[in-house]
Amino acid sequence: MKLDLVSALEQIKDCYPKNRISSSDEDALDALEMALGYVDRAGLITGANEIKQAASRGEQVPELVEFLVSKVGIHKDIRN
Repeated sequence: MKLDLVSALEQIKDCYPKNRISSSDEDALDALEMALGYVDRAGLITGANEIKQAASRGEQVPELVEFLVSKVGIHKDIRN
């Protein structure tokens, strides 16, 4: 599992703006593991490419960890 996470993180980092990637792979791996509970790997790669395009247009974009954490949904039981 850890090797799959590292591989996925490397793919996402390859697509992400280099100046928005922090040096802490441990934080990114933790965020990635959480994000994968809500979005598949392909979706994250697509999102990373969209962020890279936005950055190339001069838009402000989030740090990689922030991007990953933003994919984590908050589910609330509304049956009560």
